[in-house]
Amino acid sequence: MPAANQSPPAERRGKVRFGVFEADLDSQELHRSGLRVRVQQQPFKVLALLLERPGEIVSREEMQRRLWGAETTVDFDHSLGTAINKLREALGDSAENPRFVETLARRGYRFIAPVTPLEAEPPATPQAEPPPMMVREMAAAEPSSTPEQTRPARTAWIWLLAAACALAGFLLSGLSFWYFQGSSHHPPAEVSQVTFSGRVSAGAPHLESFPATAVDGSRIYYVSIEGGRAMLAQASVRTGQSTLLQVPSEIVAPVIGDISPDGTRLLVRNHLSADVEQTLWIVPTLGGTAQRIPRILAHDATWMPDGTRILYANGRELYVAGDDGNNIKQFASLPGRAFWLRWSPDGHRLRFTLLDPLNHTTALWELDPTGQHARAILPGWSQPASECCGSWTADGKYFVFQSQHGAFPNLWALTDVHSHTPIQITNGPLSYAAPVTARRGHRIFFVGSDEHSELLRFDAAANSLVPYSAGPASAYSVQYSPDGKWVAWVDPHDGSLWRSRANGSEVLQLTAPPLHIFMMRWAPGDNTLAVMARQPGAPWKIYRCSSPHLRCIFL
Repeated sequence: MPAANQSPPAERRGKVRFGVFEADLDSQELHRSGLRVRVQQQPFKVLALLLERPGEIVSREEMQRRLWGAETTVDFDHSLGTAINKLREALGDSAENPRFVETLARRGYRFIAPVTPLEAEPPATPQAEPPPMMVREMAAAEPSSTPEQTRPARTAWIWLLAAACALAGFLLSGLSFWYFQGSSHHPPAEVSQVTFSGRVSAGAPHLESFPATAVDGSRIYYVSIEGGRAMLAQASVRTGQSTLLQVPSEIVAPVIGDISPDGTRLLVRNHLSADVEQTLWIVPTLGGTAQRIPRILAHDATWMPDGTRILYANGRELYVAGDDGNNIKQFASLPGRAFWLRWSPDGHRLRFTLLDPLNHTTALWELDPTGQHARAILPGWSQPASECCGSWTADGKYFVFQSQHGAFPNLWALTDVHSHTPIQITNGPLSYAAPVTARRGHRIFFVGSDEHSELLRFDAAANSLVPYSAGPASAYSVQYSPDGKWVAWVDPHDGSLWRSRANGSEVLQLTAPPLHIFMMRWAPGDNTLAVMARQPGAPWKIYRCSSPHLRCIFL
């Protein structure tokens, strides 16, 4: 029988979710965080075919037979290449560093992200408005920080704001024992999303603001961005319904240190970037008034195993004190600043993240219960070191942490038996951070984020933010020159620095990865830029990008 008359394999129908995307295979619609993504018919058919068998190779021959038919006369190689390129464009994917569609030379393609089938009739959710945005750069919104304030108001768009639409959410992963054993006889662990607000803070480790979460069994505690301000929030593990926790007005930027062993009290510090050490507070999880811990300043803290004392980090020292701030005793001296302090369930080991303040690298370290025998975990495993933010499973057999090997951080696990060989738990398509483990079993809660930026302007007449079409389409850390003729920005995809005229012409790339740009400023009177940047694992340096070609040189 001719191939054209053969019955194709049964297709998966309905809706599926992968990352922040949902694909309706019946209506051939693709949505990203509730917003529809335009994708042509043939690229969507390619996507649907790959979603039928995620993790498996779909050969080029099968694609030709299923999508074009054996009797169709077409330049198949060109048509398939065009469809794949358009699909990757819709997903924000790339062939060099794939997060969704992997190319296997001369063999075919494979969908590499986890895929979750959705219910046939999921509960209706409002789609009238896009997810709220998390503001990444607020300086330009302040009257004192925009050069336009020194001149008479001319139009309704004089204030510009670079805003990042941070599509970050908690993800719940059920990781059973065999998975940590690295067995190849079972499918990957299921990943399910818990929150959908898009306002979970991913932190800023280079500003010593690490993402931090805590779980008491039925609820997850985290920092949420509400109206441009960091606030303490909680969400139900089962339903994802979230509410804000009331804290004193003095806590203007809460960061969670840890939760008490009985799950009733959070250690929270008031993180202010201008202060090296901050005040510590105890926030009840079941309601009640938060209490500041007197006589203590710290940049991170955790509960001691007895649940009545705290261990806190100040400078390069660790101290133990009562939860009332009394009986302060030095515990250990360290070669760097310690964060994410976590005791093993038996209280015999303390593991933490050590930050090198010069090179801004992070590494895992360990101490015994007396504060002695400090040693590095996994020295030299990644270059530069990027291990961070680890938590023990309830039985103490595994230590789960984040590390970046490639373009995005993923989650890994260590065992006592094979501590030199971490087991990789996740592999994209999001950036994964801040793993905390359930109090029973092997479930892990963590932050998955996919951040994008959009340049907005403030319309004074409408009293709202609207897209700014004259500027770069995707950018953050946007800076306009004092005369308003030039604009510089950082590309959120690779961190490179760009500049153009204010009308969008004469676009020029000034730097390239792996140089990481932190901030830049225009010099008054000309088009020279001062740039603060660094190479991975190296100290920050100041560069000057000057006329006529704006070449950047180290000062």
